[in-house]
Amino acid sequence: MRISPRGIVRVATGCLMLKLHKRNRRNKRHKVSSDGDAQGLLSWAQQRGRMLFSTGIALIGVGVLVWGVRLAWQQLLTSPRLQLLEVEIFGNTRIPKQTILEVSSLKRGEPIFAINLDDVRTNLLQIPWVSEVGIQRKLPNTVRIDLQEHNAQLIVNAGSLYLANSAGQLFKTYQAEDNLNLPIVTGLEKILENDQTYLHADPIRDALALVQTFASFEKTLGEQTLGRLEEIHWDNMFGFSIFCWPAFARPVRIDLGMTPEKSLPLAYSAFREAKRLHQQPSAIMANFKHDPERVHVQLKSSRANDKSELLAKAR
Repeated sequence: MRISPRGIVRVATGCLMLKLHKRNRRNKRHKVSSDGDAQGLLSWAQQRGRMLFSTGIALIGVGVLVWGVRLAWQQLLTSPRLQLLEVEIFGNTRIPKQTILEVSSLKRGEPIFAINLDDVRTNLLQIPWVSEVGIQRKLPNTVRIDLQEHNAQLIVNAGSLYLANSAGQLFKTYQAEDNLNLPIVTGLEKILENDQTYLHADPIRDALALVQTFASFEKTLGEQTLGRLEEIHWDNMFGFSIFCWPAFARPVRIDLGMTPEKSLPLAYSAFREAKRLHQQPSAIMANFKHDPERVHVQLKSSRANDKSELLAKAR
């Protein structure tokens, strides 16, 4: 097969044109890709700029808001209408108002919103008579203080004299100016000073219960009563004894043992029986563990050293 020179030229020309066409297509694709990358970069930069602008505006807004709040707070603190002018105090029966004002550290004229109510409450709880404190602001210029004082029920001899409240808690040392006529609990010095475990877990609370039981009996007996309860004595081995002072008579010691709430009715029965016989008891023993219904009454006549005894069964 013969190929003419013209055919050779045509084939060569066709190959060259095909090669140029392919190269043009590659260049066109590269150009399109480059244009797409540039547009994407521009779009990202625009979004980033808008986000930074929004963040800056938000930060400026927050700064303005903080400045405004601080300015308003300063105005509140310095406003003459919001300064402390009056302190209302309720619930104090033993604590003078002046003492409360001094301990609270409240100062007339100080900004009412600058007062730390928790600090005032902590200060007032340092007063021994104070059991609980409620405190609140009353706008525009008043602070109200509501006090709850301890209700003293017993004087407790535990090395020193203390006052015990209705929960059996020793809340302050007893002082003459307290001017209280309360039963005194004795025999607890060793119990309160040592960490040992005793037979009776809580003698102060039991003494409180005994005072209440004694008072309830006194209300129901009319004239034949044991009178004023002066002392409650605790003994780790023998339990409770009480010392009473009947009207127009001499003191009476009553031994009640470890279960005074059960022994006290027996002691009252024996006391009434002695009074019926026109006798004056000096001691009543109702603490016989093995014979709970047995009561031993020691009588004392008007003559010195003339004692007699009476054994009785409770009915």
